[in-house]
Amino acid sequence: MDEQTLQLLSNLSECSPEQLEQVTKALDDAFDDLAGDESKKPTPQEAASMTELVEAREGVAAEQARRVEADAAAQQQAEELRSRMKLVRGDGTDDAGEVAPVEDADEEGKPKAAKPAEGDEAAPEGEAAPIAASGQRIARMAAQGRPGASPNGTAPRTGLTLVASGSTRGTYGPDHVFEEPEELGLAMYEQLTRMSKSANGRGGEPAIVASARYEFPEELRLTRDPSRNLAIMTRATRQHAERQALAASGGIPGPPAVDYSIPVWSSADRPLRDGLTSVQADRGALMYVTPPSFGLLAGATAVWTEATDASPGETVKPVVSIGANSLVTVYVDAVATRIGAGNMEGRFSPEWVAANTELALAAAAQIQELNLLSHIDAAATAVTAAKILGTSRDLLTQAELMTAAYRDRFRLADSQAFTAIFPRWTKGLFRVDIARELAHDTSGIDVRAVTDAQIDNWLGARGITPIWMYDGISGQTFSAQSAGALNTWPTTVVWRLFAEDVWVHLDGGSLDLGVVRDSTLDATNDYETFSEIFETVANRGPAASTFKITSTVLSDGSSSATVTPTTSEG
Repeated sequence: MDEQTLQLLSNLSECSPEQLEQVTKALDDAFDDLAGDESKKPTPQEAASMTELVEAREGVAAEQARRVEADAAAQQQAEELRSRMKLVRGDGTDDAGEVAPVEDADEEGKPKAAKPAEGDEAAPEGEAAPIAASGQRIARMAAQGRPGASPNGTAPRTGLTLVASGSTRGTYGPDHVFEEPEELGLAMYEQLTRMSKSANGRGGEPAIVASARYEFPEELRLTRDPSRNLAIMTRATRQHAERQALAASGGIPGPPAVDYSIPVWSSADRPLRDGLTSVQADRGALMYVTPPSFGLLAGATAVWTEATDASPGETVKPVVSIGANSLVTVYVDAVATRIGAGNMEGRFSPEWVAANTELALAAAAQIQELNLLSHIDAAATAVTAAKILGTSRDLLTQAELMTAAYRDRFRLADSQAFTAIFPRWTKGLFRVDIARELAHDTSGIDVRAVTDAQIDNWLGARGITPIWMYDGISGQTFSAQSAGALNTWPTTVVWRLFAEDVWVHLDGGSLDLGVVRDSTLDATNDYETFSEIFETVANRGPAASTFKITSTVLSDGSSSATVTPTTSEG
């Protein structure tokens, strides 16, 4: 393929539709050239190239499908917004906001009573209209006799309709609309006749003959849009109150507004994953060779002086046999999340289901982060550090010591960056310690308003990029606050330090299966949602290149001006 096609493939999201077609044609032509007809036997190299072409073609198809879905979603959103705007403007209003005249209205603007159809007699006031054979009269009867009917001439719902079920056989086929009571009776008799031929009927299941449907006008149909539903309910309630001329005798009149939104306070952020270099693991695993350690080659070099050269045979040049290093294979972990809900709950309370789904994502993020941390800890060298001064000075000086020793032991360049993983509440310890200290320099810093950026800069001056992790192991999380004394800060900070890119995040992708139903769930009128991610971390550093430090801390503001520091960090 030419360079232009490769460039377009690298950034499909910004390609125009014409460019996507161009890439599609180029991929198809290249594949056809390699594949040939079915009798051709491709070489391994050609098969590998064909695989790359197919995967690239799938990527283009996915981008095209994404755009189609985005266009459809935008169109649906526009339709919903038009409906909401119509509700806001009021029923029967035009774009200019003027109310359309009501036909057949009396002097007060109320709709006149409907005239009886030819051949029909008007029912006396307060009595229901008699059953008649006319389809129009049946529809009118259903509109007058169902719940919510409006004999006083107010706007009713659209009528009740009885429709034959899909399994109905005999005189009336599926989807037949029953307009006469006799029709429904005949259909039920025919169904009973068929069922009498078998003692078990339909295996104990009810034989449905017809379904009742209440047809509501568009302006009264509730959807999954909470704001639109609130507007519909508020407007319908107001109109009903106006028709009934309700008068409040005190208190707050009318029904209260309903807020269908359900806030979720937990976050699904993942700072540990996002703070590491991430690569895609399409095959679900990564195989690599452990890097050699700097110290193992210390005896491979020696100085050969003139005096040594003058005494041949007495000294030999050193040699270190490096051998083969171990091969490491890292497999991704699958982290699954399942949520169960009732069908009625999902249909009639989508906000509740959505809130619990969002909360489940936050809970899953905690498990996923701690899983990655457990892999890092398994390869870490555990060390301890005692309290000497206040938290801020202790942690910064310990970080200085660790990075200096790290560079010295592995002979790293001064420009080598490091990554440190801290509990995020450590930033609060920094602020408390500095706010309490006495011997401080106030120039350029407000000790009562130390920012996160300033703390990052203090660590950055030592070549460290911090990851402020949300979650921690036992002893690194706050317990629930109960009545009584205020909970205190943790007295230890467990943090990790390693050279940048020693640990790499392997992203195996995600598998979202959406809604799951089976016979067991159907029996309880439930359903489940199921999602799964595949990921792990790979240790690409030499041996003993990751450290887990447990620092004893106390944010009392102490400094060398008030406390005599010891000579040992341990």
